[in-house]
Amino acid sequence: MKKENTLSIRVNEQNLFHHLWNNNGTWWCNYTVHYSDNTSERVRCSLKTHDSELAKKLRDFLLNGGDPKQINRRAAYPR
Repeated sequence: MKKENTLSIRVNEQNLFHHLWNNNGTWWCNYTVHYSDNTSERVRCSLKTHDSELAKKLRDFLLNGGDPKQINRRAAYPR
């Protein structure tokens, strides 16, 4: 039986910015992926935005299985 990869997600309902941090004005996301071969990988990716509300939406996209490579600069920096 083949196991699937899983995300390690801890939810802190009192902290709306869980998995997020602001590095000099740009929001980043941090989470862990556990692989079926018992290894894991910490993923840290720039959300390419200065907007905290957009950062939360992009974090939710990633934690629902979205690909970090799909975070597009135009969406993150609307004019």
